[in-house]
Amino acid sequence: MLKTQIKTLLSQKWVSWAITIIVVGAVVFGLVRIIARDWEKITDYPWRINGWWLASSIVLNGLAIAFSSKIMHRVIKAFGAKIRFLKFLYIFWLANIGRYAPGKVLLVVGMLVMLKRQGIDRRITLSSMVIFQGMSVLMGGVVGVALMGPAFLKEILPAIPGWIIVPIPIIGLIISFPKVFERIINCFLRLTGREQIEYKLPLRDWLVVLFAFVVMWIAFAASFAFLVKAVTPLTFSDFPYVGGAFLVAYVIGWVILIIPGGLGVREGAITLLLSAVLPRGVAGIIAVVSRPWTLVTELLLLAIVALVYRVIMRGEAVIIKNDSVSKKVANGSV
Repeated sequence: MLKTQIKTLLSQKWVSWAITIIVVGAVVFGLVRIIARDWEKITDYPWRINGWWLASSIVLNGLAIAFSSKIMHRVIKAFGAKIRFLKFLYIFWLANIGRYAPGKVLLVVGMLVMLKRQGIDRRITLSSMVIFQGMSVLMGGVVGVALMGPAFLKEILPAIPGWIIVPIPIIGLIISFPKVFERIINCFLRLTGREQIEYKLPLRDWLVVLFAFVVMWIAFAASFAFLVKAVTPLTFSDFPYVGGAFLVAYVIGWVILIIPGGLGVREGAITLLLSAVLPRGVAGIIAVVSRPWTLVTELLLLAIVALVYRVIMRGEAVIIKNDSVSKKVANGSV
């Protein structure tokens, strides 16, 4: 009874927006306080702007984003769907903008509707999305913690010995194994009253996807380290920690579904974790800058893909025009 009441309450839009405003407001307030308190250190800090490092960070970030689309394309093809990569890339990143809505609902609905128009069954889309996002978050956390090393625990839980970090990648690999992962995901979906999924990813594809995720997240980590290097005198020895901190913060922002795009939460985590290698106020400034850096890269990639798809390939636009269709998909009737 209580579970049903909580679920009903959270399903109301005003509750989602209220929670979002409170959480984001609290984090923003904390960031403002940190920056204001350390303003003197921030102004005295030896800031620098290196165009080559900045451009490299944007290019590498864009390549990592595009590579993530290829991984998702590999997953959905393993489930039996047939769609050209360029068309899928356009759909994927058009729908991806929906993650900035509370609960990431528009992301899911957008993918379901647009891929349905390409003749791909709703259940295939839903299952492949759950597997892709679940493995992405899992491997992002594993790679992030591995890159940060024991210093991660010193920032979060100082009392815990550093060797505890050693089994984390091993546990992550075990959880990602198809049969184990399927049971964990379906258990979570059952508790939340959502539709169960079927994990059809063959062992060979699982290994390929697993390796691809590791490469993708390392590229993401490097792109953020490049960004920090572009504006600060960051030493190369700190690259792994800084990149790993971004991945962990990114995953934290993603798993808190109620917050659009992890807004505020990700910035707060970045500030906390980067404080191990940078002054806290400087870390706060970088955390704030990281958001437009990500948005600009994503919008540039979407524009390039749309240009190639619609002009060079002469493809038709794939957009959601009919709200009634979107509602039917969301309710499971399409």
